Amino acid sequence: MTGGVESYSWAVSQAFAKVCKRVALITASPDGQLPKDKTRLNSVTCVRGNSQFVLFLRFVMRLLLCRLKGDKFDVIHATTWRMALPALLVFPGSKLVITIHGNEILVKSVFLKRLMNWAVNKAGLLVCVSAYTESLLRETVAHLETKTCVNYNGVSSLTGVLDIEAKWSLHNQSLTTFTVCRHEPRKNLIAAVKGFISSGIAEEYRIAGAGPETEKLADLLKEYPN
Repeated sequence: MTGGVESYSWAVSQAFAKVCKRVALITASPDGQLPKDKTRLNSVTCVRGNSQFVLFLRFVMRLLLCRLKGDKFDVIHATTWRMALPALLVFPGSKLVITIHGNEILVKSVFLKRLMNWAVNKAGLLVCVSAYTESLLRETVAHLETKTCVNYNGVSSLTGVLDIEAKWSLHNQSLTTFTVCRHEPRKNLIAAVKGFISSGIAEEYRIAGAGPETEKLADLLKEYPN
């Protein structure tokens, strides 16, 4: 697994470790540090670098060392398409999964667009963090319908509707939710607010941040003064 955000990569690798026999994590960290709990991981490597290019070279070198040692991976999960590039170069035959977050696919450089297209077309599965991100990816790169899916970011492993309803019922219909993010379409805040209002579950829903949808959110909330 390769990843540029150490805490995110570490958390995803921990989830993989619950269902996989062996998990190796290769990630980047400004200070070379990760959370101390590595008991579930078989191998942890942090690389450091002051630029994307330096990090890319160090990821390639680390993966080359893995290949020279005879390591083989059934699946490689890259947390962005950029982090998939070293894996595609060094382990071109491995099954590849890439997480698509949103902004990283909005590249303007023709060269970077070609690299991105190459990476996502080589992947066997593209996991988008929201329906909006999935639609954005399909608008950016054609013919990806059969390999994309949506898996919403969250703080719980409970993903089924019945599981979530059961968890919320423990709060006796009283729930306070706080969302902090940039107010933009891919965050789905309008849908979130409407969902909480229609559910009748949320006693209080606070939203912090700013962005192009701030005014729309304010207008929506005026319709529901309570």
